[in-house]
Parts: sequence; C-alpha cells; structure tokens
Amino acid sequence: MNIFQFRNKKGSALTGPLLILIFLILILICYLVFNLTRSYFYVKTNSTISDQPLHYLADNKPSESVQSLISKEEEKKPALAMSLVIPKIKVNAPIESVGVTAKGDMGVPQGSNNVAWYKLGTKIGDIGSAVIDGHYGIWENGTPAVFNDLVKLQKGDEISVKDSNGSTTTFIVRDFKTYGPNDEATDIFISRDGQAHLNLITCGGKFSRVLKSYPSRLVIFSDKK
Repeated sequence: MNIFQFRNKKGSALTGPLLILIFLILILICYLVFNLTRSYFYVKTNSTISDQPLHYLADNKPSESVQSLISKEEEKKPALAMSLVIPKIKVNAPIESVGVTAKGDMGVPQGSNNVAWYKLGTKIGDIGSAVIDGHYGIWENGTPAVFNDLVKLQKGDEISVKDSNGSTTTFIVRDFKTYGPNDEATDIFISRDGQAHLNLITCGGKFSRVLKSYPSRLVIFSDKK
C-alpha cells in the first residue's frame, strides 16, 4: 500500500495528493504561528557605546540599564567655554584655548576679536584662578581689538562665560593691576583661597615700535558670583 494512502472507517481511501495538501497546510500554519510569536518577542541589537550591543524589544525602547549607560556617557562629556561676555564694554567674544609659547609666555588668540583661555591652568568656574587674555590697541584695519576698552572696567562690573551646554558662569570684578615686564605674576595664575576666580589680561602702555610690543600688562581680577 502506498504510504500516502489509508482508509477511513467507511473504507474510503484518501489518496496521496490530498495527504500532501493537508501536510503542506499544517506546515504553513506552523510557519505563521512561529513568525507571529517571533515578531512579538523580537529582540534586535544595535552597537553604539564602546562597541557593546544595546538590546531593544520590538517597540525599540531601550531598557533601563541601557538608558543608564547612555546618561553616564553624556555626563562624561565636559562643557566647553564658548564665549566671553562683558556688557560694560560690549564684548561678546569667542574663546580659544592656548598653552605656552616657545618663549615660555602664555599664548594669545589668533584674531583680534577672539580671546584665549589658558588651558594648562584652572578651568573656568572651578576653584582656582582661570586666565583669559586678549589683544589690545587699534589694528591695521582700523578696528579696535577685543580688550581695547578693558581699562574701563570698574569694581562690581560683571563678566560672564557661556559654555557649550548653554550655562552661564558670572564673575564680579574685584580689582585691577598693571604689571611691568619683569614683575612677578604668579598671583595671576595661582590662588589658594578656595574660591573660583577669572582673571583677564591685556597689554597696556604706549606701543614700542622698536620692541614691537606694549611695555606693560593690565590684569582684571574677578570672583565667581
């Protein structure tokens, strides 16, 4: 007897093609059930943090553990100082980062309209003395440099720094001092009072065409508000 043929109670025979059809229908039903179950509990991976897989359920919502990892990664990103604002003298200048020149001096901004933060010192807003310098005088194109009016600041005036997170740190002018070329300037960069300070430096005096520089430095000392 053919393996695809059997008899029912009445003795009628079910032929092979009918059995094959029933067999295929059963396979189709199993396939549909399997895929519906698989799509409901479907989990996919997406590598975004340190090449480690992040698991998502079918609704693509990250688990609490993944959200915690993402938050920690975002917290690690430091806020960068973006601009210096001094309303009294209408300054709103982009902030560059500088180190030390080959001569051992603090670097200066590339353009006359920018200012420069000393990146080897204190971060702006942290305990200690952060330092920013900027150019002084009238440039060849006839425009004044960013700190040309720094001398006009008085005690109590405000200085603000805006960072990449949109936060603003405000400082209040406490004092000002002029330094000669050979004066000790440690107090500009170092403080030990446990407070946060921001000190601004620019040139001062009459420009020397022989030395191609100004003879003195004006420093504005300010304290975090």
